[in-house]
Amino acid sequence: MLDDGIISFNPIPDYRRRYLHIFKDERRPERQLIEKGDFEKLIWAAEKPYERIILLLGGTTGLRREELRLLNLKDLDFENLVIHVPEHPKRTRCVSFLTPQMADYLVQYFKWREFCGEILYDESPVIVGPISKKRIDEDRITEACKRLGKAVGVHKDGGRIEEKFTTHNLRHFFTSMMLDRGMRREYVDDLRGDLRDGASRERYYHIPIKKLHAEFNRCTPHYNIPEDLFFKKD
Repeated sequence: MLDDGIISFNPIPDYRRRYLHIFKDERRPERQLIEKGDFEKLIWAAEKPYERIILLLGGTTGLRREELRLLNLKDLDFENLVIHVPEHPKRTRCVSFLTPQMADYLVQYFKWREFCGEILYDESPVIVGPISKKRIDEDRITEACKRLGKAVGVHKDGGRIEEKFTTHNLRHFFTSMMLDRGMRREYVDDLRGDLRDGASRERYYHIPIKKLHAEFNRCTPHYNIPEDLFFKKD
């Protein structure tokens, strides 16, 4: 249109000007990657049971925020330590796992909710709001992560992406823990539920579930979180 004389100037900034504020040193900044000690500090800093469950489930399974939010009690198989993950557009295998440590904390959490007068049933949300006792919403999950991140020095309001802490950082933490402890990349991708196409998807779908579970157990560390810190009846 500019060349044809229909308009006198180009209203769309050129590529360099449009994206100069995003790119520094010709690359995007990476998300912050917390360490095992940071994760344990976050748990210690959490005062509310629902905050602890968000951190524990997110950090030990790599589930997305929406997947965490949509979990129901019936999705947890405590006998086999399996999580049946709600369907998600980006997820392939809708299965994750629980460690014995995580399963114990979840049982404590549900006992605490019953102690507070809540009646639990199969469709009960795994994570509920502190006041409504209804399924937690995404904003409260994000707020909890930011608040706890600030408390332990891993989140800065208004900071760059590498200075922020959200549930996505928990997903990155889970990934790094699995890789650092020797899990093969395709196993990690399968546990994360990363969407794949073509031959790649066919290859990962053939990872036996029992072998995936065994690798999950081998690579998941025991966290330094005292049992008496959780879900006290006070």
